[in-house]
Order: sequence, then structure tokens, then C-alpha cells
Amino acid sequence: MALYQTQADAQETNGPVDEPVAVEVDVELRVPRGEMGDLPAGVAEVLAGIDGAAVVDVGEIDAVRPAALDIYVDVTGRVEGDFSDHDPDTMADHVADAFGIEAVHAVAVEYGTRADADDYG
Repeated sequence: MALYQTQADAQETNGPVDEPVAVEVDVELRVPRGEMGDLPAGVAEVLAGIDGAAVVDVGEIDAVRPAALDIYVDVTGRVEGDFSDHDPDTMADHVADAFGIEAVHAVAVEYGTRADADDYG
């Protein structure tokens, strides 16, 4: 998983930045069987359930474990949106609170300027 610069590094490079505008996640999630379409679409739907998510990009699907009612998937993805003021630890908790997210293995937050953050809200 790519590691974005920290908020302090982003400020040093770009000037004042304080808004997380994207997060790259490495998670285990469950996709309900049924009317999900294909597996990547089901994964995208679960990731889109993260509060504040506006744009979802499903990356690499590492493992797929079918169960009776759901399909468990390990996936890396990128989610852009309005996430307020979340540091990486808080963002990991925020992602874990979304429906269908079973475990959060890693989170990398990409920070941007206020103007960038307004594009998603």
C-alpha cells in the first residue's frame, strides 16, 4: 500500500494543509451475497459506506473467502471525500465503524488544502 506524506510533511511541502481529502485503506470486509453484481462492485459499495466517502477506487483484492451469506475479502482501496479532521489513528477507527468492515489492517491519510477538501463536500 502506498504511504502518503504525513500532515506535517504536507504542510512543509505545500504550505498550510489541514484537511484529510483521501484515505488509502487495507481492510478485511464482507460483501453480502445477492444483488451485488460482481465482486469489485460489491467491494466498492461497502467502501462507499464509509461516512464522508464521495469517490471510491477499489485496488488490489488479495483474498476471497466465500461463506454462506457473505463473501469475505481482503482489499486495498482509496476513498476520497470529506473526512473532517481525522489523524491516521482516528481515521482507522472511522473506517472500522463502517458497515461491512471487519478489520482495518492499515490506513494512510492524504492531506490537502481547504480548497481541495471543498471539492468533496
